[in-house]
Amino acid sequence: MTTQLPAWTHEEGLNFECARELITDLLGIVTAERTSEIDPVKIAALNMQSRALFQERSCLHVQNQDQIKMVIQKYADTVRLHYEEHKLLIFAQSK
Repeated sequence: MTTQLPAWTHEEGLNFECARELITDLLGIVTAERTSEIDPVKIAALNMQSRALFQERSCLHVQNQDQIKMVIQKYADTVRLHYEEHKLLIFAQSK
């Protein structure tokens, strides 16, 4: 009996998971913004952004590494900045 190897490399799989997690983090950020928003126009825009992110995440495929790299390039800095700002906010509140 032979073992069939996956159709992608370990690195490709990690990139895929990274891209999915970036979009998931953005969905969380958008959801947090939406829960604190009272302007119906802004809420509608955030809802549209959420739907677009869900769609983008559902269309990702491990073998489409060009799309995965684009997602990482597009969102990594935004997510990193959000967590850095949040960490600084928590640190300032703990003093």
